[in-house]
Amino acid sequence: RSRIRSGTKKNMKTALGIIFIVLGSFIGKKTTDKYLQAQKYFCALADFNRNLISNLEYKRESVKTLAKKNYGFADFDKTVGSVFGEELFIPKYLDEGQVKFLKEYLSGIGRNNESAEKAFLSYSEREIVKILDECADKNKKYGSLGLKLGFAAGAAAFILII
Repeated sequence: RSRIRSGTKKNMKTALGIIFIVLGSFIGKKTTDKYLQAQKYFCALADFNRNLISNLEYKRESVKTLAKKNYGFADFDKTVGSVFGEELFIPKYLDEGQVKFLKEYLSGIGRNNESAEKAFLSYSEREIVKILDECADKNKKYGSLGLKLGFAAGAAAFILII
């Protein structure tokens, strides 16, 4: 009986250790996932800005019509859709500088004559590319780091349990 209890106790410790490793990895990944999310968000913003530029030159649809299109990232679609509503949706993973740029950008589109609008959108495209590059660098730098640190913390907990 004592061997059975000992084996069961060891299995419980192993299972608990594996849970810590998985949980640590998950938490680590989630904490650095914001960089990937911001990168996807500004990719969608770049697509939206390109649509506005081409629309200004060729199609001449309203900004509201273009805002209703799907840009492939739900948070961005939600933000653009909320521009015409009461409260602007801004994801929590964007930093202060990104939020400031986004608010200025969204308040500036569709408010100028054609030449001023082209200048504004061209300037915005350069700024969006800068922000997108920063997001990609941060994601590259920190993206896998969170997963590795979470795994290491889980593995340390596993070792302490055993």
